[in-house]
Amino acid sequence: MRQARLARVVCSAALAVVVWAAQTPPALPAPVDFLPGESAFRPLLADPREAQYLMRYMLGTGRARGEAAFGDTFGLVRVGDVRSVQFGIQASVYTRFNRDVNSVGFLDVNSADYTIFLPLDIHRGPVDLRAGFGHLSSHLGESEVQRRIFFGGANFFDRAFLYRRDFIRSLVSFDATDAVRLYAGGSYGIHVTPNGPRGAGQVGAELRLPPQPFGRLQRQWYLAADLQSWAEADWALNANLQAGLRLRRPDSSRRLRVALDVYRGRSLQRILGQDHEHYESVGLYFEF
Repeated sequence: MRQARLARVVCSAALAVVVWAAQTPPALPAPVDFLPGESAFRPLLADPREAQYLMRYMLGTGRARGEAAFGDTFGLVRVGDVRSVQFGIQASVYTRFNRDVNSVGFLDVNSADYTIFLPLDIHRGPVDLRAGFGHLSSHLGESEVQRRIFFGGANFFDRAFLYRRDFIRSLVSFDATDAVRLYAGGSYGIHVTPNGPRGAGQVGAELRLPPQPFGRLQRQWYLAADLQSWAEADWALNANLQAGLRLRRPDSSRRLRVALDVYRGRSLQRILGQDHEHYESVGLYFEF
């Protein structure tokens, strides 16, 4: 109950800051930019379900050994410059693969999560805010369904094969210094199938070292931590620690991150969210 109240407080506080940030109108007419570039709200480095492009190898509990993701945030319209409000659309797919030598396909789909989110981002000084509405659909792979039917006695129409979540989400990000970023937020499920507890909370921190020359590239070391907790998993703590190196060309917006992750908590694939999951992974993250 205490964690549930904490999640509600975090969500309420984030929404209150959104309202506060949008209260005072600018002294001059704000410019309107259609199809703008990147939002001021930067992707969360250690959030295991950030909308991003990645491929990684996992070693730990569970059957999954590989994961690939495709996702991005596309801005539709931005109002303002120094202080801005941007509306866009975000979508992502996270797919996990089993490495099973006894499988016909060898790399079977373990599970896949599909998310679409409509973010409203507000930037004011060192504070960035994000709030919006989204939908998450989580599915087991065909081979996993077959295993549960033939070896676990499950029925094909078992509701355990279905997970859907319509939700509202809010996040507040604060740049404490040029190198340190802190963030906190939460979400609440408006409609969840199967029905159950609906709250969730999230906090995290990032440390980015100054960029340094690396041949024709620039390199930047970083360390990030993300903590999440869901009511439907009895508020168990899900912790992810990521350490990595970001590479980029000075004349390009493209970046490549090479990262190591250590995760302890419940499964990130929400249809398996009751399962305990521990893993270490090495991955490539592609930023555009």
